[in-house]
Amino acid sequence: MDLENTATGLGSCPYLSLLLSSAVADAVLPIFYIFIPIFAVKLGANALELGLVGGVSYGVYSFMPFVMGHFSDRAGGKKVLHSCLVWTTLCCFFTLFHRCKSY
Repeated sequence: MDLENTATGLGSCPYLSLLLSSAVADAVLPIFYIFIPIFAVKLGANALELGLVGGVSYGVYSFMPFVMGHFSDRAGGKKVLHSCLVWTTLCCFFTLFHRCKSY
């Protein structure tokens, strides 16, 4: 079966790669949503600060699609996607190799 010539285009390689990256993101993000409040409590956050941490983490999803959509339209989708992948890789490497002081 030729994947590029399917009637709906659902079998195309770009669609499958976007689907896979979305699935991985949806699997990884809840891990951070569980541990960020625990880390905030460990650092001594009170109830208000804990609520602010949770609200800000979900508040980002309210306006960032509009901001990134604007940049994607102006610069081109592939360029924005590649730059996001580069920044994510750099952040991951920094997180892996950064040594912090234990308090």
